[in-house]
Amino acid sequence: MTRMSRVLLAVSLAALAAYAIETVSRSGSGAAGRDFTAFWAVTRELFRTGWSGLPHLYGAAFQRRAEAGLPSAGVLPAIPFVNPPLGVLLVLPLAWLSVGAAAAAWDLVGLAALIAAALWLSGTRGLNDPRTAVALFAAAGVPTLSALGEAQYDLVLPLAVALAAVGARRHRWARLAIGSVVCTIKPELFLAYLVAAIRNPRRPAVRVAVAAVVAVAALSLLALGPRGVTRFVVLNQATLGRRFLPTHDSTILGELWNLVGGGLGAELAAGALTLAGLVALWWAWGRWTPASQHEWWLALSAVACGSLLLAPHLFVHDLVLLVVPAGWVARARAERGQSLGPVVAWTLALDLAAAFDSNTFTANLPVKAVPIALLLATVALWRALAASRADAAGRAQHREAGAAPAVGAALGAG
Repeated sequence: MTRMSRVLLAVSLAALAAYAIETVSRSGSGAAGRDFTAFWAVTRELFRTGWSGLPHLYGAAFQRRAEAGLPSAGVLPAIPFVNPPLGVLLVLPLAWLSVGAAAAAWDLVGLAALIAAALWLSGTRGLNDPRTAVALFAAAGVPTLSALGEAQYDLVLPLAVALAAVGARRHRWARLAIGSVVCTIKPELFLAYLVAAIRNPRRPAVRVAVAAVVAVAALSLLALGPRGVTRFVVLNQATLGRRFLPTHDSTILGELWNLVGGGLGAELAAGALTLAGLVALWWAWGRWTPASQHEWWLALSAVACGSLLLAPHLFVHDLVLLVVPAGWVARARAERGQSLGPVVAWTLALDLAAAFDSNTFTANLPVKAVPIALLLATVALWRALAASRADAAGRAQHREAGAAPAVGAALGAG
């Protein structure tokens, strides 16, 4: 490990330790982010009613009862619980704690899961491996701090992606299924992964992942019933404008609202651009179809960045998912003996972009930095994959050219 890597490791460990200490220090304050307060209140009510309350989970009456002991008692919270039912089950073991203690416990679990995912995805082999410093640096960024402030589910999602990736690579279908199921908590952030599924429908890994997601959807329908599913859709749509203000969003829709103003025209244009982006990813995957494991890491990293750019919504805390492509690219470059400097630079650039967009003085600027950074990262990763495919084709031609004289000599000798 170089001196720079040791400095990076020390800074990352110090930041992560500070995050953990701050989380523990507020466990007794009774404070929690609005998101987690809604999660906790609904989970607490479900804990009281038992499974019979599931069909009413997304009803206004159920969520008002859930809010009865909170400052917003009697009204729907500013951010109601609108995640799939699986989200409730994950928080259910914390329902007996106070809201502040539950939020702190969930944050600590999420932080541990994020660190584990970063190390696992990068394939690091120990503390002296440079990938350890890069992975922890990616986990210690601005998005992590933002997610901890709201006790977000996003912190556990990279571990689910890591579990699914390892399961797919090693044909461990149970791991793949579990990871895919957990990712359904925020399915809108994994939109572009459909590209891989559409382009590789016969791959066993894709079939297992799709089957797991379909099974969760079927179980949710069984638990909620048709009326409960209808309430879920209605509640999502009714509160969309309050939960996701386009002008604070780092997606294509958010950019258009900032540049040309709101309205149906901006939404239609955003939808058209999103569809065009998915088609572009679909074309790129077909044009430079990954053949080796190295190329799969690059392709999936490009899809990960593109997925966030094309997602229906994207805020600073959602960017913790960039730990995933950072780990994959670090692994791909390390296995080829390449420098990890570009991964560190890219991670730092995304952190600066996130801090710039969320800063009080720059948040209202018409152009946001995060979408630009994500677009550049997506293009750069596809270019890296294209170069890798070209190198592979060149090596194959060289082997064929070298084999031709040998075959001719053998035939002449015969």
